[in-house]
Amino acid sequence: MVILDWSAINPDIFGSMIQAVVDKEQRGGMGRQYASVPNIMKVIEPLFLNDFYLEFEASKNEPKN
Repeated sequence: MVILDWSAINPDIFGSMIQAVVDKEQRGGMGRQYASVPNIMKVIEPLFLNDFYLEFEASKNEPKN
């Protein structure tokens, strides 16, 4: 059994490759619309990551248990 290390694959390149080979009409219906990492971050950062980053920075000076 071969196990691939997907962490070495750039998600932008992988998503672009999928969009290039899958028919446009089928891609949307199959849930295979690709969004780049920067566009994903534009959505999730204001939803919860910005608050998480602030909380993380504030907790750096707290004593560890």
